Amino acid sequence: MNLVARRCLLSGASVLGATSPTPSPTPVDSATLGQQQLAYFEQLGRSINLAVQHAIVFPLHALMLIAELAIAATVIGLAVRLALPRMQGALRRQPLSGLRIVPPIDSQFRPEAWIACFRTLYVIATPWWKGWLLGQPSIAFECRAQAGRVTVCCWFPADLASTVRSALTATMPGVELIPEENADLMQRPTARARLRLWREPLYPLGTPRNDALASAVAALAENSDALLQISIAPDSGWERRAAHRLEHKSDDRPTTPLAIRLLLKLLMLPFDLFFEIFWNSSTSTSYQSAPPPRPKPMRPRLPEQKAYEACWRVDVRISSWAEHPRIARQNLRSVAAAFNALDGENRLRTTRVWWRPGFDDLLRRRIGPVGGNLVLSAGELAQICHLPLAGVAMDSAHVR
Repeated sequence: MNLVARRCLLSGASVLGATSPTPSPTPVDSATLGQQQLAYFEQLGRSINLAVQHAIVFPLHALMLIAELAIAATVIGLAVRLALPRMQGALRRQPLSGLRIVPPIDSQFRPEAWIACFRTLYVIATPWWKGWLLGQPSIAFECRAQAGRVTVCCWFPADLASTVRSALTATMPGVELIPEENADLMQRPTARARLRLWREPLYPLGTPRNDALASAVAALAENSDALLQISIAPDSGWERRAAHRLEHKSDDRPTTPLAIRLLLKLLMLPFDLFFEIFWNSSTSTSYQSAPPPRPKPMRPRLPEQKAYEACWRVDVRISSWAEHPRIARQNLRSVAAAFNALDGENRLRTTRVWWRPGFDDLLRRRIGPVGGNLVLSAGELAQICHLPLAGVAMDSAHVR
């Protein structure tokens, strides 16, 4: 009896438990729901803000790093450029030999002979590795005007004496070469000037009808005391640089340097991402035909003849001594203006001397070309450095 009663009670309890209603969820008021949505949107805004900050800060950091590296490389390059000539001069410390050149009487300027002379003198060039370490040997031609007369001298390292003598003798038969002592210029000049090319050296100078150098030296002789120094050194890397420049100008490559283009890309990256995400998604993605390509502009023919010639680095230094600086500067202008006769695809123009002690040291020690863009072929060099000079009062040798 008891067992039957227990079974009935258990079955009733299970039925009651199965049919009892489930409790309803706790109702959420509108204030709590608004706070949850506000917290969600605040978190979303912080995430977007953080992503935008990362997208902007990373390019800025990269830009700053690249700018610091570029500044450091520029400073190091400038220091090397300034210190390398002094280091080369210290390593190549050789005595200079001088010759006073007295051309034969009634001689005439023969351009082809002087072109052959400079091509012969190019034998003094050293390999590129030795030239980078010790520098290329240089030759300095000087036209010194004193009391209305002009004296022409040539200065070179002592071990090149036989080469220079042979070249000058073959160029001007009957020339008189008188040994000259290495006399330094004791007094600093009153006015200084340099000549540079108007365009890149790939473009050649013109061929004048008259003698530009004779006109310049004649203007130099009108001064009481003035000096025209033309220092030359072989440019052993000219052909490689010129070929690379011709290839670059003949292609349709961008003219902007690669480093600047990378910096601009990094700066524009956050804005490109922003417009790509929020602007292009809202616009229509309908297909649009590509615009027709623009026709390529007609380019002028590039000068290729000079690129395949052995060229010289040249430094033309003009200095004048006078009581007043204004008079000395006017004298230099008349000398520099005479070289305007060489105007062609390229021109020679006057450049200002900013570091006067350095210029005076180059002038006094007759150091080779330092910096500048004056690179001339043998034909161009023969137009600004030759003898004799018609109409200029100077000594002449008697024909033997």
